[in-house]
Amino acid sequence: MSRGVLILAGGKGSRMGYCQKGELLYNNSTFLDIIIENFRDEKIYISTKKEYCTDREVQYIYDTNVEYTPFEAIFNALDRCSEETLFIIGCDMPFITREIFLKLLEYLKNYSGVILYDENNLTYPLSAIYTKKLLPILEKMREKKNYKLKDIFENKNCLKLSMKDLEISKNYFININTFEDYEKYIK
Repeated sequence: MSRGVLILAGGKGSRMGYCQKGELLYNNSTFLDIIIENFRDEKIYISTKKEYCTDREVQYIYDTNVEYTPFEAIFNALDRCSEETLFIIGCDMPFITREIFLKLLEYLKNYSGVILYDENNLTYPLSAIYTKKLLPILEKMREKKNYKLKDIFENKNCLKLSMKDLEISKNYFININTFEDYEKYIK
């Protein structure tokens, strides 16, 4: 099975004063560099706007529709990349690890996607596995103008796994959306 990692870095960052969240620092490294290092043994894509291209040694997939960035970025990446399977994460998630990806891969088998949920039944679509088998579902959602990522996994071909059952801490899934988050978790 061919696989890769897609880092979503095309958002507006409006809750962070319109900054590029992937360039925020943690332990003297940018979030993007931390994530790239964590996944260095995988094929890495970054989905972003053309103007946010850096010299990192990854492949870029440029956002074509910035109105629904996460949904469209995922759709475009699955459609364009050669890999059958992508682990999709946000550029504002510096604590996510390759080990989580590998753990989820163990359960993928014939499913179209794998997503985790916590004790409150909250799902985590920006740290989930998506496959090209989801493209028809994404196309139908697009037609209906439904861009909710969690709805992608509301079908019998996707597997939902409990963080508690897998003994995976929610701390890995912290994403930095606001200056308050940055102060709380980083500084």
